[in-house]
Amino acid sequence: MTKHIFLYFAVFLLLGCSEKYSSNIIVKEFGKEGLVDNNRKLTVKPDYEKVYSSTNEHGLIKIKQNGKYGFIDKNGIMVLKPSYDSIGIFYNGFAVIEQDGKFGLVNSLGNIVLKPIFQEVGDFTNVAVVKLNNLYGCIDSRFQLVLKPKYKKIYLFNEGFAKIELDGKWGFIDQNCKVVVEPKYSFVRDFSGGYASVKSGNMWGYINTEGQLVSKPIFERVLE
Repeated sequence: MTKHIFLYFAVFLLLGCSEKYSSNIIVKEFGKEGLVDNNRKLTVKPDYEKVYSSTNEHGLIKIKQNGKYGFIDKNGIMVLKPSYDSIGIFYNGFAVIEQDGKFGLVNSLGNIVLKPIFQEVGDFTNVAVVKLNNLYGCIDSRFQLVLKPKYKKIYLFNEGFAKIELDGKWGFIDQNCKVVVEPKYSFVRDFSGGYASVKSGNMWGYINTEGQLVSKPIFERVLE
């Protein structure tokens, strides 16, 4: 390491990474950052605006260069060219990328699995909620549209179901983005204990997880 490198600081658990992933020491030289290992051996030359010391399970290290983000490996070899406006936290092996106001997904190997074409991309489980042309739908594990973006809103999943809204009516999809209750109710509340309250007109009832009415909408009020 050259004598010009004058600032060291340890960084742990950046980007939500687990301690089981390696943690390096960031070094700074003339305003640029690189990495040294625990033996103070230079592993990544200080060529970047920002280097994030923690890696994911495949050794990817996020870097920032010329205002854009990408990935290098632990040896400093470029894996994903820094051409993205942001790269999010890895969740279930995928991270959201942003480019020119559009969003996609990168996997833990640094491969773009979903090009940034959407207005929004949610956290990926076996599906992910996406927004296109101001409407919401879903992609599946093959990163193909499994639910056409036509809904005003798809809400957060709760007990394996998410509320959907279309033309002022409400329904539900399951965790595979299959519509289990068509949007036909005036309003619905999230499932709790295997049941959800639904509103038809001004009256409330209950449905089960199969979308079947177990109590017809005859109540003026129900517990929230």
